[in-house]
Amino acid sequence: MKHLLFSTLILLLAISCNKENEANLSENTISTNDLLGCWNHDVEAQTTDQSTSYLMTKCDAKEFPSTWFRYSLIFEENNKGSELLLAENDAHSYHEMTWGLSDQSLTIDGLFQKAEYTVEVINEESILLTQK
Repeated sequence: MKHLLFSTLILLLAISCNKENEANLSENTISTNDLLGCWNHDVEAQTTDQSTSYLMTKCDAKEFPSTWFRYSLIFEENNKGSELLLAENDAHSYHEMTWGLSDQSLTIDGLFQKAEYTVEVINEESILLTQK
């Protein structure tokens, strides 16, 4: 019985420690760890000018409707990543990019774009990238 109680206590402690380390976009600031992972351009939910901004939502946050092309970014550690590029023959593919985050400013250097964006946290699953 003591072992069961001790094991349960250790498990609860481990879970509470992991919760503190999870990305938390609800604070309206974004860190490098918050960006890590896959992000899709959420065209359906975007209400701002799409020629100067992208509403990006975490890939696993929802089921995105089928579309001919959906811009996608994958942010990896060490400021590397991939961007999904549009191809004339519909052979869309991911290409390497580098990125950097300083305060609320995101720089993307890839084959498709070399741009700097202001990052605005919309909710726990979405950010708005507005070109500077």
